[in-house]
Amino acid sequence: MRNQEVVAMPGGVPADAPMSAYDKQALETFRKYDTDNSGDIDATELRSALDDMGASRDVNVAALLKKYDSDTNHSFDVVEFTKILKQVQVSGGAGLTARAAQI
Repeated sequence: MRNQEVVAMPGGVPADAPMSAYDKQALETFRKYDTDNSGDIDATELRSALDDMGASRDVNVAALLKKYDSDTNHSFDVVEFTKILKQVQVSGGAGLTARAAQI
């Protein structure tokens, strides 16, 4: 059984939603790169996060925006951001959230 904790999250996630260690790390990463504290990460903030975490420059932020911006506001909430991290990891960026914690 995974260790889970209740943490309030932006982006429409219920405050009582249990979080895995991965999700907690993704939330910390999100907060770090949401430099204007808007509750969303724009394309520039996402590019900065991906660069700092060692993701390939081949990762196309515009394509990620098109695929994961479910509310079409041209930015990513924490739920959308977590999906992006998981996709980038599957595509060869393993350990991105772990690297973000070291930055």
